[in-house]
Amino acid sequence: MAGFQFRAAGGLGVALIAGRAAQATAFFVMARILDEANMGVVSVLTIIYTALFQLTNFGFERYVVYNQSEDEESLTAAINAVWSLQLIRILIILVATAVLSLVLERSEYYDLGFAHLTAIGLAAILMSSISPDLLTHERSGNFAFIARARSYSTLIGAAATIGVVLVWATPWAFVVGQILTAAVFMAQSFIYSSRMPQISYSGTDIRKAFKYCKHLLVIAVVSFVSTQVQNIYVGALFSPAVLGVYFTWYRLVNLPRELVTQYATRLLFAKASADSRSGSGLMSSHLRGFAFTVVALLPFHIFVWFHGDFLITFVAGERWASFWWGGQLMAVASILLALSATIGPYNLVYLPHISSTLRTCEAVATTLLMFVFGGPFGLSGVLYSVIAVMAVAMLIRVYLLYTQFVTQKRWDHARAMMLTLVVTAAPLALVEVIVRLYLPESTQSVWAGATYLVVNAAMFVYTVRRGGRLIRGMK
Repeated sequence: MAGFQFRAAGGLGVALIAGRAAQATAFFVMARILDEANMGVVSVLTIIYTALFQLTNFGFERYVVYNQSEDEESLTAAINAVWSLQLIRILIILVATAVLSLVLERSEYYDLGFAHLTAIGLAAILMSSISPDLLTHERSGNFAFIARARSYSTLIGAAATIGVVLVWATPWAFVVGQILTAAVFMAQSFIYSSRMPQISYSGTDIRKAFKYCKHLLVIAVVSFVSTQVQNIYVGALFSPAVLGVYFTWYRLVNLPRELVTQYATRLLFAKASADSRSGSGLMSSHLRGFAFTVVALLPFHIFVWFHGDFLITFVAGERWASFWWGGQLMAVASILLALSATIGPYNLVYLPHISSTLRTCEAVATTLLMFVFGGPFGLSGVLYSVIAVMAVAMLIRVYLLYTQFVTQKRWDHARAMMLTLVVTAAPLALVEVIVRLYLPESTQSVWAGATYLVVNAAMFVYTVRRGGRLIRGMK
């Protein structure tokens, strides 16, 4: 087997950014053209699609990257086992779609018919039918093919959504976009594959795949249910309007984190999987992932803490600014989650059972604390509960990092992490001091934001260029 080496990692980042930008553009176009009732249909269809995909997500694609086989014959057997399990997943989606169709077809609140549910189920089925062999490129560190598949499919899907909604002004625009995105991605997965997967009922290979994938399924289901319970609780305890404010701030604060961690964890998972097969150490790769995450996200979260009212007013309007204090707490929770995510890929590779157990405990603890403190203390009780659980979970992950993975030069590793945090935060703290001492309050946020962008861009370019040189030398 060829040695692991990152290739086209930057292309993957560009593809993810382009995809998110295209999807966001399509969403805002729909929001401008469709009325509230039709946007309600789009929201329900979005939730259904996410539920169908997430609640049946066994993490099969991760298993191909993770698989410890070194010879082609064993890897082919694993790919065939994954393909067989994907067919079972498709059957589950079909049954779930039929059940949802019967339930929602009688709904008095949304104009959803059998055709809507069948079409959105088709999108989930197409996305679940990608060739597992596509992930063998990622397994060796080559992200060029997955980057092309992601970017082309999302851009075509977003363009279709915009075209349909402009011509017909219907929520079917969302459905058409999702189907095209899934179909193009599936087609490219087979085009870029070097072998055609076959159905295999080898009990041994299927058991091996499911033994690992069951932990990823637990994490996906728990994460989805936990998020929905939190939203339902906030909406039920307070009001739909409060939930709207809460959700708007949540999306604003967490959107950069979701993009950065999706990119970083994908690279780190591939590297950790390769390290586990070769028996190599992973201290240097974790430090690079940690530095990238800190430099990419910490400045944004600091800006939200000091100037979140200005940011939300600029992006969404002044009516959201009164919940700035909630945005500050969300920023704390978000950066804790981002830092924990730099350790997550190693736990998934080396300690998958602990990862699923820890995520389940996080969700249960958050829900319990939310119910205990949400009533007496309102939204602050909900947010402080989330932060408390995130902090404890991060400490547990740090403990696992230094007891299971970084077994040598621990002090050097810890010092490098702390130095990254200090070097990133110190210039921004200095900017805050200067603008507050020498600039009028009305212009502080504008000048601080501009300076943040310049300083952060310089640090980010330096980190990426230096990290790129180091990554290219990793085997």
